Amino acid sequence: LYRHFQIMRDFEFLQEMYECYVKRSAQFLCDFREETTGLPLQSYDPWEEHRGVFTYTTACVIAGLHAAGDIAHILGHYKHSERYQTAADEMRQALLFHLFDETTHSFLKGIKRRGGATIERDATPDVSLSVLWTLGVLPVDEPRVVATMERLQKELAVRTAVGGYARYRGDRYHLNGTPSADVPGNPWIITTLWFAQWAIARAKTLADLEPAREALEWTRKWASPAGILPEQLDAQTGRHLSVAPLVWSHAAYVETMLKYLEKERTMKNAKDTEDTKDAKDTKDTKEI
Repeated sequence: LYRHFQIMRDFEFLQEMYECYVKRSAQFLCDFREETTGLPLQSYDPWEEHRGVFTYTTACVIAGLHAAGDIAHILGHYKHSERYQTAADEMRQALLFHLFDETTHSFLKGIKRRGGATIERDATPDVSLSVLWTLGVLPVDEPRVVATMERLQKELAVRTAVGGYARYRGDRYHLNGTPSADVPGNPWIITTLWFAQWAIARAKTLADLEPAREALEWTRKWASPAGILPEQLDAQTGRHLSVAPLVWSHAAYVETMLKYLEKERTMKNAKDTEDTKDAKDTKDTKEI
């Protein structure tokens, strides 16, 4: 809603949504927390398979509360804004303290809490951890984020002729066989494109965009003749598995392409500006 407002600038709609939705949702997110840590209480992971306190969920709640705080501030509800921002800041500190693993130098998939203590830590490499930077909870170049993403790239690559990236290590969903070092799970369209977005976000030169371009071409290669994208591919054959078409896959492709084109355009404009400046400096030097 906050991103929608930034584009549309519709104050009347924002006020309406704040009263009927944002205020109640944000208050729920503030209340549905462990009192001692400030972390969200248990819920399901993004793949709807396990219960616990997950980095993915925590990051989403932080981003949601910050957005609610921004909306409240815009509308002049300053006390509510402060409440939401404070809860988000407290949760961010709890995220860094409880969900970062010093052993692997990366964020945990999740933990389980009982009686005020952490009783289980899940260090499974899971691509959903990328939400930390996609939602702006941490900067894309923050060392802990970089270490986490580099670990995920190494652990989740599908090393067959099909290629791509799995959701998490040991993913058996629709997998023909047993997960292995080369096949941690079937490659998903969204997960492969999330790594492409990682390359785009970090790119400093046009050459740095190459991995993202290759991922976009990989996605197009595995689309059906009608352009349909599935949820996932068979790791050995590339056969479409599960739902097809999947809106999530198509949306991720469109989003990644837009990000790629915007970054490429920005870099080319910067290069043209620099080339023009260099040419002018050269001309001035010759005249002198």
